[in-house]
Amino acid sequence: MNYWLRIFRQSPLFASCDDLQIESCLKALDHSIKSYKKNETIFMEGAKIEQIGLVLKGTVRIESVDYEGAVHLYTVVEPSFCFGETYAFLGKTLKVSAIANTDCFVFLFSIKNLPPCILENLLRIALLKNEILSERIEHASKKTIRKKVLSYLSAPKKEGWFTIPFNREQMASYLNVERSALSKELGKMKKEGLIDFHRNRFCLLKKKIQN
Repeated sequence: MNYWLRIFRQSPLFASCDDLQIESCLKALDHSIKSYKKNETIFMEGAKIEQIGLVLKGTVRIESVDYEGAVHLYTVVEPSFCFGETYAFLGKTLKVSAIANTDCFVFLFSIKNLPPCILENLLRIALLKNEILSERIEHASKKTIRKKVLSYLSAPKKEGWFTIPFNREQMASYLNVERSALSKELGKMKKEGLIDFHRNRFCLLKKKIQN
């Protein structure tokens, strides 16, 4: 378990916990560590769960499939972050699936007999996810693809180059646009000097945006 200690230290699940407290919590939790291959299902839409996942390595995407078979991406969960906590606590049928976005390792733990500090941190995580959901709604509600893209890319407020967790198809799903239309608009924005990008690395050219 010491191998993953760095991830646990970074995780909001163990916020304000020192190494001894983390080790104590791990001993109290009914948990396991599992590896998943890319595109393997961790939690299936329509099921009920009594476990929460925490990504240790790789990434996990949260998505749903509508009645026409279209896939809708909600988010990509990166190392040190949790998924599934709301459905686990409410005991409701999953309306989304958790899928290995890459080969990954996941820390799975039961919601039974959780230490008080873990319960408190899970509440904070739930509140943070509401904020993240609000951000996604804000991005997707913009009237044009360009405005959606600029809204999303400007949210991290980072200088220079930064990496997003989506490929083009996933980015299009996240922003609720067609992939081909998104790629076309990104190309235009790059040509006009608004942004620069290479695969999933982007740079906002802020001065030109402001002009």
